[in-house]
Amino acid sequence: PEIKTPAITVTAIGTGRKITLNKIGTPALFIFHGRNTAEASRDINGPVRDRFPEASKLLIATVMDLHATPRLLRGVVEAFIRDAFEDAIKELPKGWTAREYLLLLPDWDGSLTKNFGIKDPDKVVGLAVLDRQAKVVGVYQGKDFVNQALALLDKVKSEIG
Repeated sequence: PEIKTPAITVTAIGTGRKITLNKIGTPALFIFHGRNTAEASRDINGPVRDRFPEASKLLIATVMDLHATPRLLRGVVEAFIRDAFEDAIKELPKGWTAREYLLLLPDWDGSLTKNFGIKDPDKVVGLAVLDRQAKVVGVYQGKDFVNQALALLDKVKSEIG
């Protein structure tokens, strides 16, 4: 079944950048993970950015499934994510800005993750690739996430340039 990109706006933790999912205007890769699979985002970003280095042509966003976080602890969890964000900024290559290259999108209720058909990303990483019109061109969840991310992105390669 066709997956619809939701018409919601999510604010990235750290940069405050707002992303309206169905109006990005450029191909996008969403990486869905939980606390136990967070390193996957770093593992995917390197090979993908080696092939598609320009953030203006390919948006990569990390969607953190935080639905299990009790409401009372959201502030603490967000502070922890902000600290991790500050550490990650130091690792960005020269000339890369956090606003463009480091997008950490919280999914507090899990609805965004579920919308893309991703189940339990705390155990297994999920991916979704959107084209320039925000149409979902592919979704994958499994252990071969780096190769699958690159294969899915090949479907929108002509749009990335």
